[in-house]
Amino acid sequence: MIRLNRPVAEKPIRIADKPGRPGTPTRILGFGTVDDTPDRSTWVFPDRLQELDTFRGAVSECAPGYADDTRLCTISQVPRAMACNGDSGSPQLRLDRKGRWDLIGVTSGPGAPGVRCSEGPGLYTSAPAYAGWIHRAMSRNG
Repeated sequence: MIRLNRPVAEKPIRIADKPGRPGTPTRILGFGTVDDTPDRSTWVFPDRLQELDTFRGAVSECAPGYADDTRLCTISQVPRAMACNGDSGSPQLRLDRKGRWDLIGVTSGPGAPGVRCSEGPGLYTSAPAYAGWIHRAMSRNG
């Protein structure tokens, strides 16, 4: 979360009540590198916001000990694509029953050790798991 130095007209995205079951379609957004080569000097960052269709993975689809009730395993629907360096803090969204996007997760990191971003699952901090804390922090610092 960040505190802005002036009010804005936009409303914040709604935090989902629950992240959804494994298999739930989601979408991730970000400005992270689109080439996850080991050589940082060759990383390429986009000028425009990127989006990727993903889905909630089962806990077992991430490395043991990585995913749980507060950390969501996320699987790309597109081969060789996933959130990467520079995407941390970006949203993971899902459509609710009324066709509105809700926040379910925040980019955290890879879902397995030693695996390149494009070759493995992603790990997302569950926004619904921390919704109470987020709402309390926003009301105190509004």
